[in-house]
Amino acid sequence: MTTTYVHPASEVVHCLRGLDPAQVEESAAGTVYLVHLDRPLILGGCVFGHYIGHASQGRLVDRMLRHRSGRGARFLRMALRHGCTWHIARVWPGGYEQERKIKKQGGASRFCPSCGVVPTAERQKFRRPDGRYLKPIREPS
Repeated sequence: MTTTYVHPASEVVHCLRGLDPAQVEESAAGTVYLVHLDRPLILGGCVFGHYIGHASQGRLVDRMLRHRSGRGARFLRMALRHGCTWHIARVWPGGYEQERKIKKQGGASRFCPSCGVVPTAERQKFRRPDGRYLKPIREPS
């Protein structure tokens, strides 16, 4: 007999903090996600602030809860041990190949809305007729 674990709503909301549930709609290939550490992890003089991973179709929340419980990626286990909290900052449709493509580009903070990056679709709202961009006004945090 298999039992299905129903995640408490608070755990799911915390994992997806700041994301519109419509953005998390998963593709058949799965979902690639960008995790933003709320406080950078400093190890051996190096500063780490992001993690990129992927989850197969329909498994994103389960994957996040595995990370949160310390049974996921080694990097996020280390972050938990050092008292760092984190949240998903951005998602893309795709599987392992898409994850590798994003990682190879380097500099995860360049893709991170929590670091002030505005994704291309949003940026079009700030485009002037001459093709240049207006700077979006950020609300004080």
